[in-house]
Amino acid sequence: MKIRLFGQKNILGGGVHYSNFSDALKKIHYIGDLVENIDVRNPTEFGRGVQTSQENDINIWFWQHQEIKHFKGINVVWAIFESDKLPNYLIEYYQKYAKLLWVPSQWGKEVLINNGIDESMIDVVPEGVDANQYHPYLRGSIDKTGEPFRFLSIGKFEERKGYRQLLEAFRLAFNNSPDVELVIKADYFLDQENKKQQCIQLINEFGLTNVKLIWGELTTVQLFELYNFADVYVTATRAEGWGLPIIEAAATGLPIIAPFYSGHTEFLKYIESSVLKIDYQLENIDDLEYKKFWPNADQDYGKWAKVNLEIFSNLLKYFVLTPNHLVIESNINSYTIREKFDWPTTSSFSLNSLMHRKFLNLN
Repeated sequence: MKIRLFGQKNILGGGVHYSNFSDALKKIHYIGDLVENIDVRNPTEFGRGVQTSQENDINIWFWQHQEIKHFKGINVVWAIFESDKLPNYLIEYYQKYAKLLWVPSQWGKEVLINNGIDESMIDVVPEGVDANQYHPYLRGSIDKTGEPFRFLSIGKFEERKGYRQLLEAFRLAFNNSPDVELVIKADYFLDQENKKQQCIQLINEFGLTNVKLIWGELTTVQLFELYNFADVYVTATRAEGWGLPIIEAAATGLPIIAPFYSGHTEFLKYIESSVLKIDYQLENIDDLEYKKFWPNADQDYGKWAKVNLEIFSNLLKYFVLTPNHLVIESNINSYTIREKFDWPTTSSFSLNSLMHRKFLNLN
């Protein structure tokens, strides 16, 4: 018997998920000996896996892949998405090939059900955060004397992340005040230089001189330091499958300003005392880049959130004026995040799911 994990390790959310989940699962006594990783970009590994697959294997897929049909055993598929309407081809894929769907949030489970997936084949298995890497214990030792009040936002430069709304709300709240700074880490995994220029152009469009753009790959240590030099984590994200930067920020002890919608509500609901929720309304997805990656023949791409700019800007100002109680709460809540959502807990959730359904038999 093998527990095969199909994915790819990289710096993107999906790659971090795959990497950390794999490492945590391999550390579980006896279970770790059964784990085999298959890089979805490596045809040699696929071929070897197909030849050795058996009926009692468990195949865990971190994204959809047509090679799934060649493997014997039970197929478990992570269903991670950002819209309330899934493409027809994806629904058909889940129904045809998956014995079990794991989704990281209750919101995601409800979306699947509303899209026609049988509730009986869905389990909520949250993603996680590296509790040893992201923690609040460095924050108290950092001297920020003379530093501006610093907001931080991290995420790919794309429409889904709501950067235009973030910049507009920031300008409404502070304009070019030197006492306040917005730091944006907004890389993109394709066409890097063009995306960087688009991001710079957007910042310049608002005439903001107190926005700092960080571009290029950071180590986990550098990323940890970036969180620690910030005062607040802020995002105008329209939707998240999970929201890795948000949970990393929360684990590091940062208060959060975000719309309370989609996948990240799964962990933010436990720390609401250090979260300022941005009012929003749902609107139709009309973004060419999103449509390219999630094509749908019926042209219905679903909805995602659009924040209320006036309320958003008021929340930004409110935090600068009265931050103390939220800072205290965020330090306390970081423990809750690191305890409930570390990767070993995620791996235990997954094994409980398999055992409950009698898919995992170690006899």
